[in-house]
Amino acid sequence: MALHGGAIADLAAGHSLIATLRNNGVRRLFAADWRTATQNMRFLGIDDYLADLNVLVDYAGGPVDLIGLCQGGWSATFEQLVRIGDGIVPGRKVLKFWGVESALTEDIRQVLQTNCAYGSSEFAAPEASFRNWYARTLVLPGRYFLEVVDKLYKHNELALGKFVSLGRGIDLAGVARPDLSARSR
Repeated sequence: MALHGGAIADLAAGHSLIATLRNNGVRRLFAADWRTATQNMRFLGIDDYLADLNVLVDYAGGPVDLIGLCQGGWSATFEQLVRIGDGIVPGRKVLKFWGVESALTEDIRQVLQTNCAYGSSEFAAPEASFRNWYARTLVLPGRYFLEVVDKLYKHNELALGKFVSLGRGIDLAGVARPDLSARSR
């Protein structure tokens, strides 16, 4: 979860991770999307979100394979952003630190990996879906934002095998690729 919601996983026809997984035999799919934060959520951290994710996994009947989509490359004066938002990080204000507030058509074409011509009917629907998704930024809890920046981006704890969450170390070496062929049976 960065500045935008998880709807990018099912953006538009031809640009949907959900549809691709379904077309390749995965039958049980759930997409988690976090709601935008309110002022009373400003102290939520990584563990709070992972605890909620654990509840979702239990509800789904676990075990599950998780796929994460990440924006990465966070670059700004992070603590100042949290202070400016009085404990929350308003996505609309932070978006400008990533570049322009609205995506250029050529950038959208690259993100969607399409050669469709500008203004073509084939490109119009996915472009509109992307622009709608891009315009809907989230408000993030300040604590969560600062933990992600510090632990995942500044110190690279997840990749180094030093990330601890919900009282347990997370070892990426133990992550196995899911066997999609077994799911389609």
